[in-house]
Amino acid sequence: MSKTMLFCLNHAGGSASVYYPWIRVVDASVEVVPIELAGHGARMGEPCYSNFEEAVQDIVQSIRSRLKDGRFILFGHSMGGLLAYETVLRLASEANRQADMLVISATEPPHLRRQRNLHLLPDDKLLQELVLYGGMREEIFEDPMLLEQFLPIIRSDFKLLASYTPALDIRPVSCPIQVLNGDGDQTLDQAKLPEWRTYTTDHFNINTLGGDHFFIREHSLEIIQIIQSRLNHFYNKYA
Repeated sequence: MSKTMLFCLNHAGGSASVYYPWIRVVDASVEVVPIELAGHGARMGEPCYSNFEEAVQDIVQSIRSRLKDGRFILFGHSMGGLLAYETVLRLASEANRQADMLVISATEPPHLRRQRNLHLLPDDKLLQELVLYGGMREEIFEDPMLLEQFLPIIRSDFKLLASYTPALDIRPVSCPIQVLNGDGDQTLDQAKLPEWRTYTTDHFNINTLGGDHFFIREHSLEIIQIIQSRLNHFYNKYA
């Protein structure tokens, strides 16, 4: 049997490298495929996306170029969760490829999101907001050169999020949705997360792990185990 491909999309200001530890903990049935966004990480030399739609188009193209004939999953954390949801819809409509699962991490449902223009904040106020998210390396705050490199990226990502306008009617995906969140995440309203149930015509599940907005850095093994457990449940049920 071919491997299930697990495509992973990162948070605002992050890079695909956040998912590299996952490659070491998955079993032989899953292939972790971190997707690097333009202007981030290994694609730092490229301009960042000008809007949300441009990002989705690039991600769809990247996934289609790597997608094989077998099963595949999309995982998205924070900003990546919204990108993953829209990408699953686009792959189904444009490429007739149905994902086997959509995993949403630390992301409120599109219709319940607060629209925030964080990219318009002055540097000091923006940094205060970033502290609330947690997970920021201290050396970034202390090194003016690192800040000079990082702030334009995070501003661009926040501008991208501000450009996202969800459809007036909820568009459900046809695959199961698995939601993950950290119990100490202060950046979102956790009471809203069960509303992701309305975004699928299939099964829905939610798991809460310990940690703040960046709980995924501390729970690589647990997250992979949850994903693989849900996969096995669905595959055995419909086998």
